[in-house]
Amino acid sequence: MNHKNPHPHDDFFKESLSQTEVAVDLFKNLLPKDILAKIDLNSLKPEKTSFIDNIIGKKEVDALFSVKFGSDTGYLYLLTEHQSTVDKDMAFRIMKYRIMIMEHHKAIHPEDKYLAPVYPMIIYNGSSNYSASVDFFDLFRDKQLAKDLFINPVQLVDLPKVSDEEILNFTVANLLMFMLKHIHDEDIFSSILKIADYLEDAANRNFLYIESIFRYIVNKGQTGNKQELVKLFTSITPDDKREAIMTIAEQFIQEGLEKGINIGEAQGIEKEKYEVAFKMLKANQPIEFISQITEISTDKLLELANNQATKH
Repeated sequence: MNHKNPHPHDDFFKESLSQTEVAVDLFKNLLPKDILAKIDLNSLKPEKTSFIDNIIGKKEVDALFSVKFGSDTGYLYLLTEHQSTVDKDMAFRIMKYRIMIMEHHKAIHPEDKYLAPVYPMIIYNGSSNYSASVDFFDLFRDKQLAKDLFINPVQLVDLPKVSDEEILNFTVANLLMFMLKHIHDEDIFSSILKIADYLEDAANRNFLYIESIFRYIVNKGQTGNKQELVKLFTSITPDDKREAIMTIAEQFIQEGLEKGINIGEAQGIEKEKYEVAFKMLKANQPIEFISQITEISTDKLLELANNQATKH
């Protein structure tokens, strides 16, 4: 019977490092002095790597240790390569493993305010010289650009601090930026009035964009001037596209009618319906559309319209 171990390298590596004195001595002799000065090897503790094992290469074996970096918990990550064929993307994979270790630490220590430092090390014992770069930035054509992109802080566009004038100077993205800035306004209608001309121009070029903006306002915006807002959007919408706006507007106004009204307030409901109907008639909205929104019959609306015309 053949009892030959199919993974002798892996087993030997892990069994050796499971002995604390071996791991401590290895790091004491291999780590750079500046890293050794920051860690407490007396706090060294082996950690499971099952969260990495499903993506690690078959020709590699790893070991993870937690250790104190001052008052913070950090990690020392060891990866061994024992095949002669070297992975040219090893530095990229090490970067991914480091991120996974930081994510794992954050998941099990959600109280930690900061990310955990991770120091990786590759131990190679293949039969030929190690030829791949271990510098992550060597994997980029423009090494300096890559360093700038990774090391510099992420660009922040803090919209509340950007003036409307600056936003409206954008050629095409102005409406996107303006809406993102003002969607939380207490009454968004006053802000929309500032961009009426821009909206009309966009409606003639790309109606789907205007429809998207109106839908965004309906779903996220607040205003006490719903009828005026609907009137503005219907006025800038091409005739053949108006039905789409009216469909959205119906939901918008109906929600306004229902908001804050209790079941027993039938009289108040009727009063508000008629107030809405009068405003929409005054704005020359189609009778059928008003009827759909207010649930007032077309005959009654025609009567109201005639009475309104007689008064004038």
